[in-house]
Amino acid sequence: MKRIKNTFLDYIYDRGGIGVFLDFLSVASFVIAICTLNWFHFELYAFIILALLLMLITTNIAHFCYRKNSVRLKDLYYNNVPLISTMTYLIQTRGRNFEHSNDLTVRRVSIRYAFWEKEDKAFQNDSLDIARQKFTYVFHGSNDTNKDIYSFSMNFIKSVFANFYNARFSAKCMINRQEALECCEPRIKRLSSLRDLVTVEFRGAGIRPKQEFTLEISKESAPSSFRTVEHFLIDPEQYTDGQVTWNVELQSNSETIKKRDVTLLELDRNTFVCKRRLCNKVKFADFNSYFNNNYASSNALYSKRNRVYLLRIEPPKEHEGTTLDWS
Repeated sequence: MKRIKNTFLDYIYDRGGIGVFLDFLSVASFVIAICTLNWFHFELYAFIILALLLMLITTNIAHFCYRKNSVRLKDLYYNNVPLISTMTYLIQTRGRNFEHSNDLTVRRVSIRYAFWEKEDKAFQNDSLDIARQKFTYVFHGSNDTNKDIYSFSMNFIKSVFANFYNARFSAKCMINRQEALECCEPRIKRLSSLRDLVTVEFRGAGIRPKQEFTLEISKESAPSSFRTVEHFLIDPEQYTDGQVTWNVELQSNSETIKKRDVTLLELDRNTFVCKRRLCNKVKFADFNSYFNNNYASSNALYSKRNRVYLLRIEPPKEHEGTTLDWS
């Protein structure tokens, strides 16, 4: 029932109010036309009704396909600046059949973005120099196959302005919540100038069938910078088949960063059109409590087919100016 409910909600979000009405009208017209044909034995006006019905269905399908496969240019910009890294990733992974290389089943993922400041606390040239930043992904799941599994992969998106040469990746894994599984140093494969595939390989027997696992993958950059406006793309669909619950956490010791506004958006994977705002301009310092309070039942969001999520961190509106953001 939960899967049916989620599919129905996805359908409503995809089609919108007008789309749902047109679909209802199409079905109703079809039923009326069939009944009319039976009642009046294929009289002329019944054929006219059927022809109009076919035109309506064809137009509706064409409009739906156009919307689902068209990218509105304005949706790929923020404050008149293109989101280059995000655009590149979405173009390269576009389509419903986006495939991943993981055999492990991931049921829950926790994402943490952390920023530590330097002594210099002022923004210069639209960026703030910080001591380091660390992005951590914690995956919980199990091996539901009938074979041992020896690796797990995920995508990391690079920012145009980020220095990726000082990035250090690390990983650790626990089996059945108690036994540490030795991991090789993460292997980095460059898929494009703005995207890397990070693969963690497990030593020994790997993760055996029916075993549960907790896998942590981190990327740390030191030193680093925090730009005036930051964007981070969250894509639960890339980790595993099926539905994933996920949550996000923000950390910083910088009072400057803590005062910034955070917005979390749900976007259509193909068109990049915003479907809804999960939170809108919540203070960085209040984000974790806001997230927990609003999703207290599961302390997480569930992934949806054909959806990605964009986390935006920006100055409060009263301090906004014209800034560059090539995330």
